[in-house]
Amino acid sequence: VGGALCIVTAESWDGDGEHSDSEVKGLKVFGYVLVAIGALFFLFIVCMRKRIKLAVGIVKEASKAISAMKVIVFFPVIQSIGVLCFLIPWIIYVVYLASSGEMVTYEVPASGVMVKKFEYTDSMRYAALFLLFSWFWTSQFIIALGQLVVAMAVSMWYFTKNKSSIGSSTVFKSIKMSMWYHSGTCAFGSLIIAIIKTIRAVVSYIQKKAAKSGNKIAVALLCCIQCCLWCIEKCMKFLNKNAYIQTAIYGYSFCKAARKAFFLIARNILRITAVALVGNYVLFIGKMVITLLATFLAFLVMDSTMSDKLHGLYAPTIFTFILAYFVSLMFVEVFGMAIYTILQCFVADEEMYEPAERFATGDLATTINKTNKDAKQAGIDVESKSVNQVTVAPKVAPEESKNAIV
Repeated sequence: VGGALCIVTAESWDGDGEHSDSEVKGLKVFGYVLVAIGALFFLFIVCMRKRIKLAVGIVKEASKAISAMKVIVFFPVIQSIGVLCFLIPWIIYVVYLASSGEMVTYEVPASGVMVKKFEYTDSMRYAALFLLFSWFWTSQFIIALGQLVVAMAVSMWYFTKNKSSIGSSTVFKSIKMSMWYHSGTCAFGSLIIAIIKTIRAVVSYIQKKAAKSGNKIAVALLCCIQCCLWCIEKCMKFLNKNAYIQTAIYGYSFCKAARKAFFLIARNILRITAVALVGNYVLFIGKMVITLLATFLAFLVMDSTMSDKLHGLYAPTIFTFILAYFVSLMFVEVFGMAIYTILQCFVADEEMYEPAERFATGDLATTINKTNKDAKQAGIDVESKSVNQVTVAPKVAPEESKNAIV
């Protein structure tokens, strides 16, 4: 639509005497580029239609799992409390360390102004680096534990025949099992992210020093390193999240779970792409609805009860919007983790079990049955395919899930 509008506008500009030929030609080229991008995107959607339909079914199943275990959406509150319990003494240590330097007075060159500043020893700098690392590791550990709890609860729900028997008690069981059996997995995964974040912080510090010295080559090189580290961090976070799901389903250790997750992503890359597209769209809508609704209600309350006591409502409304957005991020993250967990459970269900033994329901069951039907029509032996794939994912439900199967 935008491309067509640009082309039509360029045609109307042609010969009007107000716009140059270069402007008309530039707008036309831009319009054709937009049309080409739109056509490619349309072809992509057409080619991905079956996988997008599967992604929609996965999102529906994830919403069913969340509805069955409503208390799970409040788990981010527990995580926030855990972060605060660590953050308060951590801030005290940081303030104490920041005030432990030696106060020195020196004269600013060429101005004669005397200023004071703290000077720190190398041991103090190392202590500050350790505090920064401890913050990264602890915060990432709490996030990882939350992801594992959600993944374990949702996988229990999926691998249960009688899903009506699953309730909020499953969440508490998942918390207990995650902390008792798999806290080391979370600690190792979060350690990797913490190391990467610490290296990025050190590179950022060196980058600022290089910028002050005016060394442009060093700044450019450090900027490239920072970009590479950012990409590595994003990739590791994505791999970690999928590794925690593998741990929740099979009980693997972190390294084995990460390896299994990597190959699962590799052989289901198109499905994961479709789920990411649909899931991100749904999560974005959810974040916007929560944020805008909370902001609107807060504005109405402040306007009706405190308008005469405040100089203006713009600042508190903006603050409410920011706060509501971060709160929505915490709650929507639970739903996002549930979506990716259902995807991996679906793949495991498809690869490990015979049609009569599968746990999929609704649109997911229809998708598996249709896939098997198409494979048989194409002359593919589905059973032999499943047997070959057992080596990738052992045909066993998680011990916790088997206890819940009815």
